[in-house]
Amino acid sequence: MSHNLFTPLKVGQITLQHRVSMAPMTRFRASDDYVPTDLIVKYYEQRAGRPGTLLISEGSFARERAGGIGNIPGFWTQEQLAGWSKVFDAVHAKGSFMFVQIDNLGKAASSEYMAERGLDVVSSVDIPSEDGKSLTARALTTAEVKEFVQDIVTAGKNAVEAGADGVEIHAAN
Repeated sequence: MSHNLFTPLKVGQITLQHRVSMAPMTRFRASDDYVPTDLIVKYYEQRAGRPGTLLISEGSFARERAGGIGNIPGFWTQEQLAGWSKVFDAVHAKGSFMFVQIDNLGKAASSEYMAERGLDVVSSVDIPSEDGKSLTARALTTAEVKEFVQDIVTAGKNAVEAGADGVEIHAAN
């Protein structure tokens, strides 16, 4: 029987030194403007201590309209990307690698949070409230779906330009 857990593995352009990675975990440590803070830098730096490790970021938003809760990092402003660059630099300095997870909360978004920002909670279909008198989430139009796809593409490119080694798209919501 062969044990491969602690053998190297090539993933795209990077070579991991083992096959254990850190899965995404939401930490709620970004600023109110979705900017990664120094606490986020420290968090990922600590977890990159074994060279050749793959870390996957917490689910992060491509745009504010894809969100629905606070203090989650984003990928659409220069300030956010500068914060992420610090994270990637810290991880790379430890000899490890980092993919980002791009998330869209959809129907899981807080309706209060979205309303405070003048944004709708959206989903693939209309989702009626329990009393049936309103929608808890409205269906995206075809044009909006295309916009959301473009937001994700742009966020992925932004992440790689900021120093990410790869991108994972969260597709559960």
